[in-house]
Order: sequence, then C-alpha cells, then structure tokens
Amino acid sequence: MTSAAQNSPAGLEASQAEALRESEARFRSTFENAAVGMAHVGPDGRWLRVNRKVSEILGYTPEELLKTTFQDVTHPDDLDNDLEFLAATLRGERDTYRIHKRYIRKGGAIVWANLTVGCVRKESGEVDYFISVIEDISEQTRMNEALAASEARFRAVQQTTPDGFLIFQSIRNTSGQIEDFRVEFANPAAVRMFHQAPHELLGSTMRGQLPATVDAGIFRIYADIVETGEPWQGEYMYPGRNGEEWYRVAAAKLDDGFAVSFADVTKRKVDEERLRKSDEHLRSILDNVMAFVGLLSPDGIMHECNETALASAGLTLDDVVGKLFWETYWFSHDPALQDAIRTAFFRAAGGERVRRDITIRAAEGRNITVDVQFAPTFDERGNVVNIIPSAVDISDRKRAEEHREMLLRELSHRVKNTLATIQTIASHTLREADDMDSFREAFVGRLMAISKSHDLLVESTRRDADLTQLVRDQVMPYAQIGSAQVSLSGPPLELGAEAAHSFGLVLHELATNAAKYGALSTGEGRLEISWSRATDRGRPEAIVEWRESRGPAVSPPTRRGFGSILIEQSLTYSMDGQVEIEYRPEGLWARFRFPRHNR
Repeated sequence: MTSAAQNSPAGLEASQAEALRESEARFRSTFENAAVGMAHVGPDGRWLRVNRKVSEILGYTPEELLKTTFQDVTHPDDLDNDLEFLAATLRGERDTYRIHKRYIRKGGAIVWANLTVGCVRKESGEVDYFISVIEDISEQTRMNEALAASEARFRAVQQTTPDGFLIFQSIRNTSGQIEDFRVEFANPAAVRMFHQAPHELLGSTMRGQLPATVDAGIFRIYADIVETGEPWQGEYMYPGRNGEEWYRVAAAKLDDGFAVSFADVTKRKVDEERLRKSDEHLRSILDNVMAFVGLLSPDGIMHECNETALASAGLTLDDVVGKLFWETYWFSHDPALQDAIRTAFFRAAGGERVRRDITIRAAEGRNITVDVQFAPTFDERGNVVNIIPSAVDISDRKRAEEHREMLLRELSHRVKNTLATIQTIASHTLREADDMDSFREAFVGRLMAISKSHDLLVESTRRDADLTQLVRDQVMPYAQIGSAQVSLSGPPLELGAEAAHSFGLVLHELATNAAKYGALSTGEGRLEISWSRATDRGRPEAIVEWRESRGPAVSPPTRRGFGSILIEQSLTYSMDGQVEIEYRPEGLWARFRFPRHNR
C-alpha cells in the first residue's frame, strides 16, 4: 500500500525528482558508453559535450575538444560540404543530415567517418544545439579503396592483355550434374578470338560456342575444376574449323563456375614441330656421316655428340654429355693425350682453328688414329660461343703410309741384296766356267731365275700359290747349278695370296742371305726345307722348317738388320704367325708357323 506521505504533494515531487535523476544517469551512461562517437555541438560549431568514443576517434581528450570547434578537426576538402548542410539546418530547411567526411586526428592522421547530425530547437524554432553521431569507417574505407584499386587493376589487365579471359557459370541439370557452362564475362581479347560482338558472346554456352570440347576431353577438365576445386594449367589441342588449334590454358574455380585465361599457341606449336623435325633431320645427317662430330661450350663441356663417335667407343650420350671433352672415354686413358687435347681446345676457344692427328681409344680398348679439328663458332660481336670438334678415322691411311714406308725400305734392301746376290753369283759362275761362253750362259740363266722369283713375289699378292712351287721359285735360283745343295720335303699345301706373298718375302730373304753368307755361299753347303700342316689351334696353318749345314761357321748377329725385321714383321705383324730363329754353329735354323689363308 502507498503511504500517505508518498501521496502528499511533497512526496510526489520527491519521487519525480528521483525518477529524473535515474533517467539522466541512464542517458549519461548511454552517452558515455555508446559504441559510436556522440557529441553535442553548438550552432557555431563548438563542441559542447563529447563522449569517450569521440575522443578515441579524434585522439583528443574531452577537455581539449571542448576548447575547439568541429571546423578545427574537419579535413579542409570536406569542410564546405559540412557547413552547407549545417547552414541549411540553421535556416530551418532541414532538421537532420548525413554525410561521409574526413576528420584530422591529433597528430595529423586522417580518419574517415559517417556523420549523422540532428538538432534540438528552441521554442522560437532556432537551433539550440546539434546532436552528432560519428562512426569511424577508416578501416572499411581502406578496404573499399583497396578493393576498388584491385578491381581497377583487374579491369586494366583484362582490357590490355593479349590473352583471352572468360568467366563461366555452371549450368546444372535436375540431378545437380554439370551439363554446360554459360559465359558470364569476356575480356576484349576473348571477344576478338571468338570473332563475335560482346553481347553475342556473353550468355552463350560452351557447348554452343565450342562443341568439340566434349569429344576432345576439354569439357571434362573444366567440370573437374569446378567439382574438385583444384586449379589446372597446361596446353591442349582443339579441333577447330581450320585444323588443329593449340591453346595454353590456366583455369581455377570461381563460385559455381571457373575463370580461365587462354592464349593461342598454335604458331609456336607448329614452329616447335618444324624445329623438331629439322633437329631430327640434322641429327640423322650427323649420325650417318663417317666422321666424329660434337658440340662444346667455351669452357670445354660437351653438349652434343653424333652416333658415329659414340659407336666407335660403345658409348651413349649420357656417357659424354656434361663432361669435359678431354675427360671422356676417348682420351681418359692417357694423361699426355689429355693435356694435348686440352691445349688444342683452348687455342680454339681463343678463336683459332686447330687441326692435328692423334691416337684415341675406341671400343674394347682398341686404338685408332684420327685427324681431329677444333672449329670455333662466333656471335655477331665476334665472341666464341661454341667449339665444334670433328674427327675422321685415318687408321687405314696411317697403316697404308707405314706399309708404303716398309715397302720402300724393303725395295731398297732387296735391291742391295739383289746386287750382292748378283755379285756372288757372278763370282761363283766365273770360278766354275771354263770360258766366257759357258760363263755367259750360266750367268744369264741364274739372272733369269732371280727375275722369275721376283715375278712370283708380285704374282703371289693376287692369287693362291703352291708351297712347293713357291719354295722352288724363291730358293732354287740361289743354289749351284746341277748340285744337290737343296732338299725339299712336305705334303701338297696351298697358301692364300697374302700368306704366299708374306712367306715368299721370308724365303727370298733367307735364300739371299744363304747365298751371301750361309750354306748356299759354298759348294759344300746344304739346305733342308720341310713343311707340314697343323690344325691344333682352330685354323689351318703351315709349319715350315729351314735348316742350313756344312756352310761357313755361324754366330748371332751383333745387331738386328732390316732382313731380320722383315722376316719377323712379314709373318707376326701381317699374318699373326710365329717365328723362331737360331744361329747354330753348323748353320742357320728357323721354324715358321702361320695361317695358310687370309684372316
């Protein structure tokens, strides 16, 4: 129940005063703790009252603000607009206004704010004061500006890039599966590539614009991007109206669709294919020339090598590419050769063409002689950019040169032997002859026998020969006429042309030596020649034994003359045969074993 005191006039007045105080307290609390800035501003712009949020926004204490006007903290570029609205309110034309403006914080920083202004008027209609609500939107403004700048950059890029750019939105059926895509955005480059007006391209579908994407598997690529969210980039071929079209593509999911950047790279693909075929053609030419060809950088690293060079050593490209040229298999066995190759290379790297003959290692450790050249290539400024090493196998030429030298030495030796033999024959014939007529007849006959022997040596290089006949023709002319100095024994045995020629040289050398110094130089000397067949080493061979006796005493020579070298090389070097020679006191003994036919 309400007491009488409370119902009295004094009690009511006190109750109303208490309610007012509570209302003012709630207002002050709301004013001070509002999440936005709130202020009372006089008609002249002076701050009359500010809450804590206004101080936070502007950086001034309440006391500092109450000594200033809002004009003092408004950005100069926004002040006139604010004052126009203020003046209209003062004139009674409006009671509120809302603007977007900038304040200048204490310290000079800019604050963006939304300002909402209302007014409290006197009974006369004049403005008593303004109520300002200030919302700090600096962060939002910066984000909007950044977004606007990003959109501007995006538009600038899309307007100027030569690559096409499209945004597609998925078209799904009632089951939720993607059945097509609709063009939502197209940049100018994409419009040009489709040869359509922008309004024709926008809103069109992928199946309508690019019907071959389904069969080519391209549609599936884009559907997977949307469904999985995984971006994709690569190149694909589109079967266009004028043939194959190649595109470089980068695509990513965007909402329920995707964005794709693409460029026509058909010309590059055609050029690459043409270059590939050209490279294959050049590689085929290089691999089939009978010469070693490579490509080196100016520091000696090997980048290319043709098949001829690789096959010569049983190598692959991986065995040589990336290595220093002089450290590859061909040279790595010989440090001196490596130094020579390195020196020649760096002369070429200095711009000089270098050429020389060297011996390199081939497959299975064989050595071959090559004519190697280093040729530098230059750029437009004259700098060396590559060195091309090339080489030709000249092993056959070298062997021919060595053989020619041996033949020349053999010819000189044979001429000397022939002259010595003729002198010996002349001496023996003169001692045996009773008169000049008998001397002439015997001497001419022996000369004709020697001539026939030389003819046989030449003929034996072109046909097979019977060993018995070969021995008779090479040896018998040096025996005394009518004597039994020479005895022959052995089965019929055919020699191939090479074997006949090589062993004929040996017989000739032995016979001339026997005629000058050995058993055939005296009437009492004897010579036994025997031969047999052999097959125990997996090939048909001949074994020939030469035995002199009853001639002048024999002793080993103090030096190896050309005759000894000729005998050894004719069989061991040319025929892979064996030679045994013993200088026995009673006479020279020799044994020869060699293949009967050419290797």
